[in-house]
Amino acid sequence: MKKRIISAIVAAVLLIPILLIGGNLYKVGALALGVIALYELIHARESKKSIPLLMKLFTILMFIIELIDNFSNEAFTFTLSSKYIILLIVGLLLGMIVYEDEKKYSIEDVCYLMLSNVFMLICFSLLLSIREYNIYYLIIILLVTIVSDTFALIVGSLIGKHKLCPSISPNKTVEGLIGGLLFCLVICVPTFITLTNYTGRVSLIILLILLLSVSSTFGDLVFSSIKRYFNIKDYGKIMPGHGGAMDRLDSLLFVLLTFYILFILI
Repeated sequence: MKKRIISAIVAAVLLIPILLIGGNLYKVGALALGVIALYELIHARESKKSIPLLMKLFTILMFIIELIDNFSNEAFTFTLSSKYIILLIVGLLLGMIVYEDEKKYSIEDVCYLMLSNVFMLICFSLLLSIREYNIYYLIIILLVTIVSDTFALIVGSLIGKHKLCPSISPNKTVEGLIGGLLFCLVICVPTFITLTNYTGRVSLIILLILLLSVSSTFGDLVFSSIKRYFNIKDYGKIMPGHGGAMDRLDSLLFVLLTFYILFILI
């Protein structure tokens, strides 16, 4: 527990100023974090089967190139150019010819690398574009993720009796999920209204926060199931007591996606 608290404080001291300052510093920070997270996701697969270094480097390089290309986009927009997608697909498929051995590199590797690349690119492009559009929206997204995870853990450890998804995450409980949702409403709804000067229907914000909170839990479970599949405890060791970058970003990435979809619909 002590390690977790110290790591969280260090991360906050480093990341909060970058978030508030924004600009190129924020973009470079997001790029670095994205590279680490993508590497961890790729490395997770290697617990079962190694991936050729050249294909790993290609996947990460393509992520860097396209995310940098998104640096100049207008606020709340991101692009996945057709040229990028074609080059990514062709490059990953060509690896099957280069290595000529499915034990070294197979179509399953191609699909995993491609999905990992595109998913992370979309999420981190949103991390950039939402910050550019309105920092308060990003603060709400971060707050929902933190409050949901924190209070689900606290409530679940205190009164949790009914397992939510025991085969994926044995420690998560239905009581914890409900507790996280309730505390999220109490804390995040008034924060959203205050920060954004919202004057519309409060019921819409309540629904928004509820859906974001649920997506936070969903993201956690999705990436926990990936860890279960690859039989690993953590994605990395960059944060003592917490694991890797992906262990901290799993919920946030799904909250980002949900917020973007709901914002577009509304």
